[in-house]
Amino acid sequence: MKKYYQLFSMFLARYLTYRARILIWMFTDSSQFFLFPFLWMAIFAQTTLPNGYSLRGLVTYYVVLAVVSTGFISHCSRHIRTEIIDGMVSRRLVVPLPYFLVIGMAEISYKYISASISGLSIFLLYIFARDFFIFPTSFAQWLMFVFSLGITFIISHLFQYLIGLNTFWWEDINALQTTEEIINAIFSGRLAPLTFFTMSIQQLADYLPFKYVAYVPAQIFIGNIGVDQWWPVFAPAFVWILGLSLLIMLVWYRGLRRHEGFGM
Repeated sequence: MKKYYQLFSMFLARYLTYRARILIWMFTDSSQFFLFPFLWMAIFAQTTLPNGYSLRGLVTYYVVLAVVSTGFISHCSRHIRTEIIDGMVSRRLVVPLPYFLVIGMAEISYKYISASISGLSIFLLYIFARDFFIFPTSFAQWLMFVFSLGITFIISHLFQYLIGLNTFWWEDINALQTTEEIINAIFSGRLAPLTFFTMSIQQLADYLPFKYVAYVPAQIFIGNIGVDQWWPVFAPAFVWILGLSLLIMLVWYRGLRRHEGFGM
């Protein structure tokens, strides 16, 4: 356990050296979500919001998305791409730590900073602006929300890790990243709550993992998903986590053989 703490501390110290860059990335990740409530208010100015959403609930939804995006969504694919191209991945292999955990600790140390700032933001809103937002009404609801944030990080990290490993075959993974971001934006609920979309898109989103990186945490926070729905909501997420983990193992070993054979 000590070696993981040392690894975490090393990455944390590195990120704290570039504090301004972290703040810029956090602003970039979250700023878009503060524009969407104004967009929907303009669209539905003369009518009621669909599917039972209130203005207060919609604003809360996007504030939660901003918190989730900045504090709990992994962006490790570019890190992995750089290490594979630069040959750093080969040097990592002689370290008595699995490469997956090394990358995981690098991402967790970064998210430790951004999640702390996001958590402080929620706390300040709860203290000073409670009447303008919807907050969980029970400890169990808070606990379920925190659990959903863990699922958010795990699923997003597995997807990003898998995309990064494709560098073993293609040095430029920008097209793959862009494709994933577009699909993610639609089916995660980042553009709009999934209940705003047609029933066919909602049904398709139920079979995909992307809703766990935005829609589900926000719905839990504002109370549209109850604590009694814990198992039916998260059971598919566990299946996706297992499937993505097995796929990563397969791609990692195949990519590593290619890497050693061709000497990228």
